[in-house]
Amino acid sequence: MPPTPLRRRAVAVVLALGLVLSALISASPASATVPWSSLTVAQKQTLLIGAMYGRVNTERALHNLAPVHASPTLMKTAHAHNLMMAKYNLMAHQCPGEASPGTRIWNAGYHWHRWGENVGWTTNETISGILYMEYLMYIETPPDDGHRLNILGSYYSIGIDVYIDSVHHKMWYTQDFAV
Repeated sequence: MPPTPLRRRAVAVVLALGLVLSALISASPASATVPWSSLTVAQKQTLLIGAMYGRVNTERALHNLAPVHASPTLMKTAHAHNLMMAKYNLMAHQCPGEASPGTRIWNAGYHWHRWGENVGWTTNETISGILYMEYLMYIETPPDDGHRLNILGSYYSIGIDVYIDSVHHKMWYTQDFAV
């Protein structure tokens, strides 16, 4: 099925966003208008989430897939899960005392037909660090390609959260997908 004009425009916008983010990321810190170190944690998290969201949709566009749309409900579930992983310093889809991902998403009010979740952490608390983690998930190969299958899955919505954990010196991230 050939892409519609609207879909072609959406893909072009996503690819352009990916190029702009790549250019910003490759710029040296010395040439940046505002040094990364002078940003607040909230500002960093917003930029990190935006970079990961843009990269996910760029990867989807490369496979002629529709972009996933940001869901406030899924963003809340992703954030709550990051807080649990940081609390226990444990990367898992279900932390002690926490409901399973599908149940968490449902209980938050997103009544899904299918869901998926990607989680991870890195000590590189920069845009380059989060994009590298996204890249590692995207290049997975079978049979260990669950993250890639989520990224390229038939989902409509995504909630991404990035949490900078000053206690464990890690950057946790969760991507909750659903349709």
